[in-house]
Amino acid sequence: MAQIGFILKGSLATSMIYVGGDLTAQQFIEKRPEIDLDRSLRFGLIGFLWAGPYSRLGMARIQKLSNQWYHRTALDQTFMMPFNMAMVNMLKPLSDGKSWEEMKEIWLKRYPEVLTKGWAFWTPVMVFSYAAIRAETLRFAFVTFAAYVWQVNLALLMNKNKTEEVSEETEDVFEEKRPQNVLKKDSLVPERVLVTEKHKITVSRRLSVTFQPIALF
Repeated sequence: MAQIGFILKGSLATSMIYVGGDLTAQQFIEKRPEIDLDRSLRFGLIGFLWAGPYSRLGMARIQKLSNQWYHRTALDQTFMMPFNMAMVNMLKPLSDGKSWEEMKEIWLKRYPEVLTKGWAFWTPVMVFSYAAIRAETLRFAFVTFAAYVWQVNLALLMNKNKTEEVSEETEDVFEEKRPQNVLKKDSLVPERVLVTEKHKITVSRRLSVTFQPIALF
């Protein structure tokens, strides 16, 4: 029972963090006119069923393997965090109704960047967690708060990618709809030639004026 309670606490905490992080991202980063509650709940389900139990058990296992903070950090960032990121980035598209092929395409495009930014964020977080915080409950609370910050930034990252994709699609549609038989005109000013007693003045279509002397003899 103690083990079940241990896992359940991690699942509930992670689920709330995932939901809260996604709601924050929708409201303040994506600035959606309406909140997509279903999307947030799907995030929360991933946190409850996968990320919460995995992170809770993983951290407990790492703490049993070594007492040194640098060993714990290395194990966390080498094995635990990359695999968790990989799974979350697989489960999220599937929970959104994407096909297996679409999920693989999204995963291959986003996972390398998510993993790189994850290392940049989580490495100092885990160094501080293992080196400075002794109590396991306090450590889990600190990591949970860090997970909230990461979840908001992850939504920012994913929203940026979606914006770029929409922009590219809009440009492609504009190019397709552009009329192909439109002739480019340099100017609406026709070419005119004015002749005086001593000069011939040419006004070209590009609005340039040329003075040409006229030979009188």
